[in-house]
Amino acid sequence: MKSLFLTTISILTCIFVAVGCHSIEFECVGDGVWLDEESGLCWEKVAIDYDVLFVEAELFCGSMTTNGYHDWRLPTIDEQRTLVVGCPPIEEGGSCGVHDGSSDPDYLYGCDGCGYLEGPNDGYYLRPELDGTCDKGVWTSSRKDGTSRTYWSISFANGSINSRGPMNSGQIRCVRGPEDPPSIPGGDQCSFANALKDIDCGSEVWDGDVCIQNTLDVEQLMGVERIAGNLEIMNSSMVNLDGLDSLKCVDESVNISSNTVLENIDHLVSLAWVGGSVVLYDNPALESLGGLAGLALVDGGLFIGATQGGDEEPLVVLGNDLLADLSGLSSLARVGGLSIVGNAALTGLDGAACLQSIYGDFDIRMTPAVETISLPRLRAVRSRLHFLDNDALPDCEACELLDQLTLGPDYINVYDNFGDNLGHVCSPVPENCP
Repeated sequence: MKSLFLTTISILTCIFVAVGCHSIEFECVGDGVWLDEESGLCWEKVAIDYDVLFVEAELFCGSMTTNGYHDWRLPTIDEQRTLVVGCPPIEEGGSCGVHDGSSDPDYLYGCDGCGYLEGPNDGYYLRPELDGTCDKGVWTSSRKDGTSRTYWSISFANGSINSRGPMNSGQIRCVRGPEDPPSIPGGDQCSFANALKDIDCGSEVWDGDVCIQNTLDVEQLMGVERIAGNLEIMNSSMVNLDGLDSLKCVDESVNISSNTVLENIDHLVSLAWVGGSVVLYDNPALESLGGLAGLALVDGGLFIGATQGGDEEPLVVLGNDLLADLSGLSSLARVGGLSIVGNAALTGLDGAACLQSIYGDFDIRMTPAVETISLPRLRAVRSRLHFLDNDALPDCEACELLDQLTLGPDYINVYDNFGDNLGHVCSPVPENCP
């Protein structure tokens, strides 16, 4: 995983910008920012090289606090065009007719750019004061026709302007300026920006996979900050994971399963990023996920519980029988998918209060005691939603969750839960929901 830290020189500039009949003092101060004196805009010098949905890009800029400022936002397409150099049709004032709120039918699909990686800034058509690969489209806040859910973006690798839908991904460069930023829910304690930018995987790397079954296996990992492979803790004799306190990142997957005496995973408290999936099932003595309190990003799925068999074989539920809540996931901002299956004591999902985006499926099945979902900051479920065979989960919980999403799933299956009066579709929220 690339380091997401920004290392740049400091600039100290203060300008006065006229806004209507008023003048306001506007600062562009600190590391990692650049002031465009012509436009009066303050830009991040380094784009975020991490693929995100539009709703995530909004959350990112809206929660960013770089250099102590809280008014970062996504730029408009006109603002972002001021960053293009070396590709005249796309530059500010160029022949491309795409603008903020544009609906010109001649530019329905955007504008072609110039030669791939033939720009003046290490191949990119980007102002020399700025950095970042920007191979994919960089999001703007400008809707394609002023009303649709499709937004304009610029690829600085070839200078082209393209439209991207809500299911597409892109990159981010935030801006500050006299314009008031939109109100984005979240708050500093659940900053999506901090989750993406502030992960430091350290320098002590274990090159390869790790399989842990006893304390001797753990001792060799003391001081290791990053595992450049998979971490597997299965069929172990471990009661806890003492010795893994330094671990910050795992490049591939983490599998903690079938550990009959494992009571807690508290010593994983430094783990912040997993490049693959996190799997926890069949840990009958595990009562808490408190050890994952620092986990912010899971690029793959997060699987809590599982099933085996089915079809011609008996279906076996492999939950974590004593796990009562998800309070250990207090820092989790984004997962590639979320699956909660067969955890008999789990009553709610409210412990994951900072979760803002599920990049794939959201699945709650055969979890008999779960009564509430309560994910107040969740704004995107990119793929499918399945809530099935949860005896205590009211259908209204699913409906209210769907109602709060900015980007909803492309397939919904809510069935055989408590009440079961909605069948497969539950939108809009029924009138009888409290």
